[in-house]
Amino acid sequence: LEEYAEILQNKKTWSVLLDDLSSIIPIDAWLVELAILRRPVETETPPADSQNSTGSPAGQDETKTAGLPHPNTITLKGYSLTVSSVGVFVMNLNYLPYFEEVKLNRISLDEQGYRFEITTILKDEV
Repeated sequence: LEEYAEILQNKKTWSVLLDDLSSIIPIDAWLVELAILRRPVETETPPADSQNSTGSPAGQDETKTAGLPHPNTITLKGYSLTVSSVGVFVMNLNYLPYFEEVKLNRISLDEQGYRFEITTILKDEV
């Protein structure tokens, strides 16, 4: 019961973020895939003898709720009719309060338009 209460208390509500995405994407761009997941974050490796207050090695991932890892990455895939609209979308994503990093992974031209893939790293408090 305590685990269930903790899960409910720490659950994420994605509807506000999704609504904000729809308001900042340019009119000639559209998303075809959105993935919210947990990926390892690249950090500097601490010295081998470094430990935190719990006695476990420093840098170990301790952001789990009731044994479930919190998502930290959103991957957005979509199309645009122009390259500049992809740039505007990336810039607008940087202005949203949810992300600490926004990265354009790739952009390529195919028969539907300019296909793009963007990876964002969520802030801890999201």
